[in-house]
Amino acid sequence: MKFTPNPSFIFQIEKIKFTINEESLSDKRE
Repeated sequence: MKFTPNPSFIFQIEKIKFTINEESLSDKRE
């Protein structure tokens, strides 16, 4: 079975990864 990702789904994943990254950076600054 071939999985064809939905563009909006990919966008959500990238947005979540970006948010996690931003949070970890702000944690390091404190």
